[in-house]
Amino acid sequence: MKKTGLAVLFLFLWSAGTLLAQETSRVAEALNSWTTQDTMLVVHLDLEKLQLRGIYEDVMDVYKPLFKRTLSTENALTQGLRTAEMVLEEIERRSDLVQKAGGRDVFVLVDMGDMSMPVYGVIPVSSSDSEAIAAVESLLSDFPMVPEEVQKQMDAMLHVGQARNAVVFVPSQFPVEKDLKADYIQEFLSRKTFAINEKFGKALAHTEDCSLNVAFVITNFARGAFPMLLDQARKMEDMPIKFPKASVLMDGLDSVVLGIDIRQNLGKLAILAKDEASAKKLMKLYRIWNKQVLEKVEMVNSHDSLEQAMAMDMVDIYFQAWKPTREGNLILWDVDTFQENFPIVENANVVPMAIAGVAVGLLLPAVHQAREAARRMQYMNNFKQVALAMRNYESHFEKFPSPYTVDESGKPLHSWRVALLPFLEQNALYEQIRLDEPWDSEWNSQFHNLSLAVFQNPKLSLAPGQATIGVVVGADTVFPAPQTEKSKGISVDDISDGTSNTILLVECEPVCWMDPTGDPTYEDVMVSGLISTFRNPFAAMGDVSVQTLDEFLDMEILDKLLRRNDGENAMIPLQND
Repeated sequence: MKKTGLAVLFLFLWSAGTLLAQETSRVAEALNSWTTQDTMLVVHLDLEKLQLRGIYEDVMDVYKPLFKRTLSTENALTQGLRTAEMVLEEIERRSDLVQKAGGRDVFVLVDMGDMSMPVYGVIPVSSSDSEAIAAVESLLSDFPMVPEEVQKQMDAMLHVGQARNAVVFVPSQFPVEKDLKADYIQEFLSRKTFAINEKFGKALAHTEDCSLNVAFVITNFARGAFPMLLDQARKMEDMPIKFPKASVLMDGLDSVVLGIDIRQNLGKLAILAKDEASAKKLMKLYRIWNKQVLEKVEMVNSHDSLEQAMAMDMVDIYFQAWKPTREGNLILWDVDTFQENFPIVENANVVPMAIAGVAVGLLLPAVHQAREAARRMQYMNNFKQVALAMRNYESHFEKFPSPYTVDESGKPLHSWRVALLPFLEQNALYEQIRLDEPWDSEWNSQFHNLSLAVFQNPKLSLAPGQATIGVVVGADTVFPAPQTEKSKGISVDDISDGTSNTILLVECEPVCWMDPTGDPTYEDVMVSGLISTFRNPFAAMGDVSVQTLDEFLDMEILDKLLRRNDGENAMIPLQND
């Protein structure tokens, strides 16, 4: 009896394992016929597991009791909900058509080996019913609420056909005549060299219980694009993390897959490294990023200790709660792990919570953007105040201040900012400074740490006394370097190109406001361009207007804007603010 029981148990476990293995490989088997060695991205939708109606009803069950009055009257929200109902019903109807044709999976593939048309869709079907197959072919036709002209354009640029037990959808870059559409799919497939890409099967096996999966595999194209993409990411403003060398990711990553199923409370992100050593390096990178985000939060919120502490606590909570697990070369983020690490939500539906977190995440950038806009406006106002002081100085002395003053031997003494103090309502400070002594003399050094906000960028956490508004020093700019203490500055009459076409002030690297050597030279600017802590550089023009210049300003145009008397009035690519 014991042997019989053990045999039954073994048979049961073997059968269960076989079924599980078959289920695990089902998506891979359906996909294998349609990948190439250049396939970089696959989006997979499981129509049997997709429960849009259930998700919609779950959401409405939450919000209906909260918005009784709002939902009981005719308004934009109720109209939008009716539209959502119509769209949902139409999606359900078309999903049923696919399943009647023996289809279950929808794949969208990106194959960078064919740059003429890298994206195509595939729906494997098992039915031999021609009507059912035809219904799948017309899946994207006559969709409600799509304008007629848009639908016509879609029909002209989307090509559908049957091939290898599947319905294939291929968009073209341009409309194709009807007589050419019939052979479009076959011509498209003839250019492909299909081959099983095992990396996708291995990746999708980790999220196959989810209804929506997105898998990315490192290909030769990805290896070539990585350095450029990382370089662009490094240039993004306010990026809280520092990216490693491209080789760290290119040589370490094999594939990445994200799986989501809101109704089943499933959410997984799996990274498959090339080997265990690479996986350990990626885990170390995750810990480094955690530290970098904390440092960024601490710096951004340094003015508010409560906000800083709360923000840092939230960062800690999420990094710890969503801490991945590693097994061999697999790094996995899982909702189950989140619930274990964050017991307060043990019985909660975490995926909707994560979506709520995404919603909050979408709001936080809006708050940040509002704060950023306020700082930007303050900085522009600082530019304007300094430019106005410059013009008042010029009106009084009939010349602009020199970029710095010099002694009898030509040694720099003080920055132009010192000369401008009386025109910025800083007479008391100006009278204390000994102008005949260098800016860093024992007496004058006591004024170095005075915070003159009008010269500062409010976005930066600057040391006391630092300035970020400067002039460009050059023979043909408004601020030529003085040769002697009696060198005469430039007047408005000397700006023959017109004050509105000539740059007066620019952003500079942080420097002590009294330092006579901290401004950029014309030669420096023509090599590296204007700097900016915002997306676009600012410039105060000679007419006191403050302009937001194009971030990709042509150097030839910049040259014309800097020189006061080149005889050319540049068409300035800027945005007026």
